[in-house]
Amino acid sequence: MRGLAASVQVSSYQPFWIVNAIYVEGSPGSVTAIAALPQVASLEAAPDFYFAPEPAPAASQPGSTAYAMPHVPAYSGRGITIGSIDAGALYTHEAISRQYRGAQSGSQDYNWFDPIAHSPMPVDNYLWHGTRTISRALGRNADGSVSIGLAPEANWISCRAGTSTLPSYAILSCGQFMLAPTNRNGGIPRPELRPQVVSNSYGNSDGTITFLNPMIDNWINAGIFPSFSVGNHSGTGVVESPASYHRAFAVGSVDLDNSAKGPSPMDGSIKPEVASLGSQVQAATGPGESDYAIVSGTSYSQPDAAGTVARLLSKNRSLTVGQLEMAITSTTYFTSCANQGPQPNNSCGWGEIRNVQALNSVAALNGTLVGRVTDAGGNGIAAASVRVSGAGSLSSM
Repeated sequence: MRGLAASVQVSSYQPFWIVNAIYVEGSPGSVTAIAALPQVASLEAAPDFYFAPEPAPAASQPGSTAYAMPHVPAYSGRGITIGSIDAGALYTHEAISRQYRGAQSGSQDYNWFDPIAHSPMPVDNYLWHGTRTISRALGRNADGSVSIGLAPEANWISCRAGTSTLPSYAILSCGQFMLAPTNRNGGIPRPELRPQVVSNSYGNSDGTITFLNPMIDNWINAGIFPSFSVGNHSGTGVVESPASYHRAFAVGSVDLDNSAKGPSPMDGSIKPEVASLGSQVQAATGPGESDYAIVSGTSYSQPDAAGTVARLLSKNRSLTVGQLEMAITSTTYFTSCANQGPQPNNSCGWGEIRNVQALNSVAALNGTLVGRVTDAGGNGIAAASVRVSGAGSLSSM
């Protein structure tokens, strides 16, 4: 590739490790040259992704509608980080500013990344879409009395993947950032700072595109929960990619007239997995730092799943992606979906998310073990190593 670049056939290229791919921009002649390389298995046009069209929002005030939720202090996301791949964030908005991990650490490094415009600070200049989705997962008003997200004590980090168009190279860059967060310049990765769940409210109307599937696989392998919106299209078999991938946790709206339905056009699997409120819900918005709006679309249903995952993990950090899926899908409210077919069906999957019931279905495993290690004679043993095993994760101290 360096040789092609030197010959001016390739203007730029970017290798990725989260998928086995190199993103290339170049002249038409570079296509023939690249295809002739023995190391190249295939060439694909890089797909773009988009935010689903949605109705114009209406102004609101926090707590002024029936959609605002009372604050839930028990297991409300504390210690859990939600990653957002979106249009960015108005990080100074009162509903999300305290939960921004960068505000807590005093640095944008490892908390914000912008592969599009390389902004050193979080910004959101496309319809405040990122601000709205983050707030739907963890937002609450200035005094903390009203929560508009399910996990108001969770933290968030963000990667801006685009504005009206999200190019695939930007999503892959953000996908890598979520798996191994970096400084603002994309260097010195620290995978131990990865989020536990990633919120994704974008897609491509061609539900057969498999381009991002390896990214999702790698997230899951690392223990990251992949939450995706299905899109706002009406009709069946129109779930957008990558939500159409059977390993993506796809979320639709209970407003079935504006929620894409399965089966998946990619692999025939039942989609979505679940549904949640997505019509006339409250969210933080810009340009003011205390502005709110009533919004609609599956972009705002999806964060309910991300928030529920954060709540579950704040109760039990040992839960795997599969166990989190089971906790959510096995505790849904299905009555309103029953006329769409047996459970699960291709309108609302297993049913509507019930976060409290999901939370009650898992055991708390966040206790503290205190004791003294002795020998048979009761004498203390210095620097003893203790191994704890059982339903939770193994640990030693």
